[in-house]
Amino acid sequence: MIGGLLARLAHRLRSDDGTESNDARFVPSPLDASVRYAHGGGGDEVERELDEIRDEAERLEGRRDG
Repeated sequence: MIGGLLARLAHRLRSDDGTESNDARFVPSPLDASVRYAHGGGGDEVERELDEIRDEAERLEGRRDG
């Protein structure tokens, strides 16, 4: 029960009106950037993969709740 409430709260905080501004996005630390660089991930590639993971998580969450 609490897990579902926390998930809904987290979803609401992530995108209040369904859009996400660049200001609200995660800003990687220098360490994050160095790990991405060392593993060959460019900024666009990493962002695309993170978006795919977020979409899949939302899809699974909707299926679980729904």
